[in-house]
Amino acid sequence: MLKEKGTRQDFDFIVKQNGIVFLLRLDTWTRGRLKSEFAIYAVRSGRINVAGINRQY
Repeated sequence: MLKEKGTRQDFDFIVKQNGIVFLLRLDTWTRGRLKSEFAIYAVRSGRINVAGINRQY
C-alpha cells in the first residue's frame, strides 16, 4: 500500500515485525500529522497499533 501511494522512504522494517503493534521511526511532526490528518495515534517512541488501519485514505 505504501508503494502504491508513492512513498520514497524505505519501510521494509515493517514487514519484519509481528503483531498488531509496530515500532516506527517517527519524529514529532510526523506523529502530529498522523494524528491530525488520519486519526492515527503514536506514542513518543513511535509505537502504533495497526489493527485499525485501513485503505480509507
